[in-house]
Amino acid sequence: MRYWLCVRGRVSGPFSPEELAANPDFRAAALVCPEERPDRAQPWTRADRLDGLRSVLPPDYHLTTPGGGREPAWLPRDPTISDAAAAHSLEDGIRALEARLTAALERLRNRDVEQAALKRDIRRKETALNALRRVLSALTERLQALAGMHEALRATQERIGSQGDTLDDFRQRLHGIRLETAAALSTAEEAARRTAAEARALVAEAQGQVEAALRAAAEALDAASKTEMRAAAAERLARRKPGKSRRSPRPPSAPGDLDFPDPTSIDGL
Repeated sequence: MRYWLCVRGRVSGPFSPEELAANPDFRAAALVCPEERPDRAQPWTRADRLDGLRSVLPPDYHLTTPGGGREPAWLPRDPTISDAAAAHSLEDGIRALEARLTAALERLRNRDVEQAALKRDIRRKETALNALRRVLSALTERLQALAGMHEALRATQERIGSQGDTLDDFRQRLHGIRLETAAALSTAEEAARRTAAEARALVAEAQGQVEAALRAAAEALDAASKTEMRAAAAERLARRKPGKSRRSPRPPSAPGDLDFPDPTSIDGL
């Protein structure tokens, strides 16, 4: 069993009997109480009145009697008036100590409740911490993947940078080809315009020549028609001499019958 110890109004413990024997404040008159909660049924008492503590009391707990013999210290002496006053004062002190001890035990119970709540809070925080650790692990993996992507991107940028001069040369050559192509197109358009103008001039000249030839052909046809008419008239006159002829004169040929081209068709060339 363990005991509380009260010395000069201060409570300490609980202590085992061996620990009390080693305590310098432990005496036969020291007030002790079992470890269970002190109350009216279990008041504070002197150490020399408990059988479990007599064996560990200091060697001087026996007092010398007037007859020269030794008497155990736990035997009470005859009470006096001063002892009654001291006992009353001691009871008041014990009551105060009991009240203080009860309050201390109540605070301990409250602390137990607070400690349980604190433990629950710690468990919740540990759960949240584990979740955060998992998130941190996932983020670390993503960061490592991003680092690998960054290295690949840097290598790609270096390759692109090494090919930058080649791309610039290609752009310059392409620009030169565009300029040359534009100049060639401009020259071709100018030549086409000139060729079209020359062709129109040649067509106009040919049209004039054809019209002149048609006019000459028309004049020749007209002359031939007149000659044929005169020949027909002469033939009729020659035939009328032996007898009248009922044959009608032959009409002059039209210009289209001689297969001359139409002058208006030259405009379409």
